[in-house]
Amino acid sequence: MFSRKYLDYIYSVEWRRRSVRTLKLANYVCQKCGGRATQAHHLNYKRLGHELDSDLMAVCKSCHESITWWSRFWRSIRKWLAKLAHAR
Repeated sequence: MFSRKYLDYIYSVEWRRRSVRTLKLANYVCQKCGGRATQAHHLNYKRLGHELDSDLMAVCKSCHESITWWSRFWRSIRKWLAKLAHAR
């Protein structure tokens, strides 16, 4: 599901520094619910390894799981609709 490039980066010192920067910029406040942020979430992967501050958001674990779940859900719906349209 995840590329080797993504996994190598997510477990790197560079990502750790980048995610801590994101948390500090948000004062460790979850940008979704206002709780205590402990994780950085990618809003896009266009600049993986070279993210802008605007490519990331600080989130709590619960919100990160929710965002990820819904993102995967809608991605699967889009794939299903594309297959359905292609079958016609």
